[in-house]
Amino acid sequence: MADRKTLPYQDVKLPVNDPLMPLSQINALHGGYAQMMHDSYIAHRAAAVERQRMDIDPPHRLKVARVAREQAILTIVLAGMTLESAVNAMGAHYFPGNRFRNATQRYSLRDTWQIMLQNAFGRAFREDSVVYKGMETLAQNRNALVHNRAQQMALMDGAQLEEAFKANRPGRLEEQARQAFEAVVTVSYAAHAMTPDPVERPVLLQSYDLGQVPYLEEEFPADIWAEIVAVRESMSDAKY
Repeated sequence: MADRKTLPYQDVKLPVNDPLMPLSQINALHGGYAQMMHDSYIAHRAAAVERQRMDIDPPHRLKVARVAREQAILTIVLAGMTLESAVNAMGAHYFPGNRFRNATQRYSLRDTWQIMLQNAFGRAFREDSVVYKGMETLAQNRNALVHNRAQQMALMDGAQLEEAFKANRPGRLEEQARQAFEAVVTVSYAAHAMTPDPVERPVLLQSYDLGQVPYLEEEFPADIWAEIVAVRESMSDAKY
């Protein structure tokens, strides 16, 4: 019999929990990662705007440029950690014991999501969809910065930020931070649309839907909220 971990993700089959693990018992750490990602992205965008001002002196410009780059890197890493922890929480909810974690430990981020969705809901993201491609781009950008969890935590502590600065141009990091943030928004939007139980949606992954979280708009500056709205509207008729 072929090793499960070498099978195409479409062929990984898992039994569903009966009954499901109570939502109250799920490790909700992904919520913390999502909030940290939001904070980093907001700080990055604010510093990037400040850097463009014409009336600031060179030392201050250098300082805010460093903050913009640092927070861009943290946004990318935290976006990956948000989606990884969220899919693992879903796996603990929908599948018995350690079945999900054991079955997916050698799969990529996007394929781990595919395995969870296919086994829990009977459908997964289309491979030509913006959601699937967004996760692929996020994983590539994140892996260019860090390669394992220990490196992720070291980077978040500042130990590897200088090395990451040297390897990435500011403009490139700014685009990657935007892509990382939008990847989380698109996965959330699409995964919620596929989740049958509306009670589970905001618990399993941060929602960007005002209908579910009425106060959400207040948590973001107007320009970032406009970005979230634009992403959601672009997906309203999308096939994912």
